[in-house]
Formats: sequence, structure tokens, C-alpha cells
Amino acid sequence: MPELFFLCFMGFCAGIIVAGGVSGLLIGLSIVPRYAGITHTAECIFLYEDMSLLGTVAGTVIFLFHIPLSLGPWFLALCGVFFGIFLLAQGLGTAVAWLAGCKWPDPELLASPDEAISTAEQIAAGHFNAVTYFVSMSVTLAGFLFYRRRRHGPAVVARFSRRGLNPVLLLWGVFFMLSTSVVLEPLLSLMPEVPNVYGRGAWAIVTVVVMAPLFEEVIFRGVLLESTRARYGVVAAWLLSSAIFGIVHVHPTVVVNAFVMGLVLAFIYLRTDSLWSAIILHAVNNGIAYLALIAGHGNSMLIDMVGSRTLYVLSYIAALAVFAVSGYMMLVSLRRLKAEEKNRGAA
Repeated sequence: MPELFFLCFMGFCAGIIVAGGVSGLLIGLSIVPRYAGITHTAECIFLYEDMSLLGTVAGTVIFLFHIPLSLGPWFLALCGVFFGIFLLAQGLGTAVAWLAGCKWPDPELLASPDEAISTAEQIAAGHFNAVTYFVSMSVTLAGFLFYRRRRHGPAVVARFSRRGLNPVLLLWGVFFMLSTSVVLEPLLSLMPEVPNVYGRGAWAIVTVVVMAPLFEEVIFRGVLLESTRARYGVVAAWLLSSAIFGIVHVHPTVVVNAFVMGLVLAFIYLRTDSLWSAIILHAVNNGIAYLALIAGHGNSMLIDMVGSRTLYVLSYIAALAVFAVSGYMMLVSLRRLKAEEKNRGAA
């Protein structure tokens, strides 16, 4: 027995050494500082380094002690393929925008104190981002569909039906998303502010309110959710598609918000078997967020806008009640969907 404890201790120490080496390499190559610079979150650089260290420690311990992961190698392969396609598409989108003559956004001009210069640069950035986004998401969708076809995945890309146009459901979705945003405020207030990386003007509006809901819902709630649902079931698909949806938004604050919103949108898609409701709610959410960002209130909290602390507490309690009741109803519905799926499989 003492020998086993000694071996476990030595293995754990070896894992920490390897993890520390990997983290040291990441930091030495300036990967973390570059990431912080791209996302304008340099104040969180120690958090990034801590998370990298914890991730490498956990990964090494899992590998050394052969801790089984219920998701299996197929999930890891799927994530690897998806992120590989996504990153390649981002690079291609940027290259196409540059070759098409779109002006590369200048961070100094975007942050210029001269409003005319800053606005002109934001309009140019909006054009650049629109071209980049369209190309990158088109390539991502095509690449993912090609991979799924080669792997003989499900034929369904996404489901559309009139059930997704139910006005009562859409109104509930809006209230649920707004209440969720209010409930998340205490957590989001601790995270870095979200910069306006979308730009201004018509191109920015088209990107945020039209292209983003269409592409992202088809990819994440359609292709990705349906693929993982066919292999892992409805609950795993709901969680995994939402988690990946959050991760690809990169900025820490947006990652948290996108993950939670992804859970809501994925549930609505599963409940209605229609992508229409998810697209509409996504467009409404993005439109509100974009207008707030342009008006200079993108990082404002409800407590800053209402003025009265008493009114804020009452609003927060109301939002928490809506969030709790809606969340409970959502979990009950997911449990029912899981049971129905299990019964269909048994039949």
C-alpha cells in the first residue's frame, strides 16, 4: 500500500512538471500576451496563465492516471476538426478581405479622440469585418458539412417549421434572455469590458443582425447540435453545442454570455424543431447589444441605468424569478425530450 501512494505521488509530481513545462513554453512563445492583445484583455493576463496551467495540469493527470472520459475520443476528434476548420476559415476570410482591398482596421485610429477619424475608421472596420465574417463562416459551414458527409453523419442540416414562429414562445424567449442578462450582471461586472470590434455603419449592422444569426444558428444549433445529438443524445448536444458556441466568441465576457444564451437558443430549437425562433431571437439579442454598444452603453449595467438601488434590487429579484422558473421549465422539458428519445431508440 505505501508503494502505491508513493507511485501516485511521483506520478502527480511528474504531471505537474510536464504541465509547468507546457505552460512555460506557451508563455515563453508569448502566445498568452498575443491573445490578450488581440482581445484587448491584457488586465486578465494572469487569469489566462492560471487557466493554462490548470488545464495542462488536469490534462496531464488525466493522461497519466488513465482517468476515463465518458465523452470518448470521438468528441475530442469532433472538437479538433471543428476548431481546425473554424481557424482555417478565419484565416481565409481575413486574406480574402485584404485581397479585396478592404482597409485593415487600425487600433490607434479606432481609439482616436477625434470623433470624425474614429467614426470613419469604424465604418471601414465594419466593411472589413463583414467580408471576413461572410467568407470565414461560409467556409466553416461548407467544411463542416463536407466532413460530416464523409463520416456518414445525419442528413439533417437543420429543422424548420412554423412552430418556431409562435409569438408567445418568441416573447418568452426575449424575456428569458433579458432576465438572464440581468442575473449574470454580478459575474460580468468582474470581467473585462467588451470592445466594439464590429465597427459601425450598414455593413456592421448586416454582419451583426443578419449574417451572424443565420450562419451561427445553422452551424451551432443546426449542424453541430444535430451531429452531437445523433451520437451523444439530446442533453449532451444541448450542452456541447452551447459550450463551443461560447468558446468561439473568444472574449471572456462574451464567452460567458454566449454560452448561457446558447443554452436558451439550443433549448428553443430542440423544443420547437425549428431554427426560425432561434434565428429571430439571436437577431433581436444582437440588435439590442449592438445598439447599446454604439450608444456607449455596451458595458453599462442595469444598476447604472436605473439610478435607484431599491429599484435595481426589485428588478433583479423579478429577473431572478423569471430566470429560475424558466430554467426549471427548460430542464423539465429537456428531461422529457431525453425520455422520448430513449423510447424511440428502444422501439
